[in-house]
Amino acid sequence: MPIKAEMRWFYPIDWPQLSNHVRFERAGGVCQRCRRPHGEFVCCLPDGRWYDEARQTWRNQRGRPARWPDIEEAARMRQTRVVRACRKFFPRTICEPVALCRTCFGTTMDRNSAVWKPIQ
Repeated sequence: MPIKAEMRWFYPIDWPQLSNHVRFERAGGVCQRCRRPHGEFVCCLPDGRWYDEARQTWRNQRGRPARWPDIEEAARMRQTRVVRACRKFFPRTICEPVALCRTCFGTTMDRNSAVWKPIQ
């Protein structure tokens, strides 16, 4: 995800290299919150559950095992491609960037109060 021009000065000069290191070497190619694999298509349900092809199970938004969908829920299933981004949390003074998928990226920051929510 590109950095906004007004936020550019809050990031280090070598941010592209740091971002690649965090996303692909440290995180191992998966989202650090929900464990979705980068670059793959996953089946998702409207309530946030997704199918983990590697482990042959359904997972919730936090990457924990979840119950299997019934026939009505399965009818509303969609496929989405997982793309991860590296996120640096503000307004923390010392922050460690994390690799998150688009879904987790958008839900980690409370937009109304700009208070950081911890990743579990």
